[in-house]
Amino acid sequence: MSTIALFASGSRAARVSSPRIVRLLLERGEVFRLSRRAGHLNVRSGTAWIAFQGRDYLLGAGECLALPAARDALLSGIGEAPLVVELSA
Repeated sequence: MSTIALFASGSRAARVSSPRIVRLLLERGEVFRLSRRAGHLNVRSGTAWIAFQGRDYLLGAGECLALPAARDALLSGIGEAPLVVELSA
């Protein structure tokens, strides 16, 4: 894996075009904890629910969120379509 984020064992994460970008696929009902080094999250498809610093965020395809290094975040897909996100430092 890369130095960007740590995912639960069995996750479907893959490096994309750079060792500093990780693409993650989440099916309905899957929840992942992103590490403190997650950085920038970009939603490629689906709708993302992100719990971060006591707030909830909903992001659709094409939207992004910067995640400061000081906090962990929870990530899950909302709806029927699989969620695909890219994480970069």
